[in-house]
Amino acid sequence: MALERKTLRAILEDETTDTSGKLKKILDVLHEETDTLQNQLDEKNAALAKAEKDRDAANGGKEAAEKALNDYKAQQTQKDTHAAKEAKFRELLKSAGVLDKYADRVVRLSGEDIDKLELDDKGEVKDAKKHTDSLKADWSDFVGTTTTTGAKVDTPPTNTGSKMTKDQIFAIKDAGERQAAIAANADLFTGGGKD
Repeated sequence: MALERKTLRAILEDETTDTSGKLKKILDVLHEETDTLQNQLDEKNAALAKAEKDRDAANGGKEAAEKALNDYKAQQTQKDTHAAKEAKFRELLKSAGVLDKYADRVVRLSGEDIDKLELDDKGEVKDAKKHTDSLKADWSDFVGTTTTTGAKVDTPPTNTGSKMTKDQIFAIKDAGERQAAIAANADLFTGGGKD
């Protein structure tokens, strides 16, 4: 019951109630109205607190998503940088003479060395010569060496381009080899060659 004029008038005009009873009724009506207003205020405060909590949770989720995105970008940048350094490291291995068949193994074993490489703004290795020399020394077992050996003079090749005779060709037992020899010495079988 709200404290309206008609309510107040009804209380004051009631002749069955004395003045202290009328005051008590007016106070009861005021207390009831105050309690109703307080309950409404409490509900609004609770709704506001919930809205703030939801907002903070949403902002926390947004912050977590931004952090996750930044972490992902940092990981991708690190992977890209590592891949670029690894490619340059492979180039250094090649220039140091490390054989291709060992390159993958050396790269796997050189993880820290790859990460220590510094690239300039053009993507080239800083102090490449120093690194190449270091790789030659560190991985010398994997550096290939080539030697050139000449033909032995004391035993010259047997086939010096001389032609075979018909008898030699017919003496070949393998049919495929015999036909190859006939094709190579076709002039013997076309009448242009001599026995």
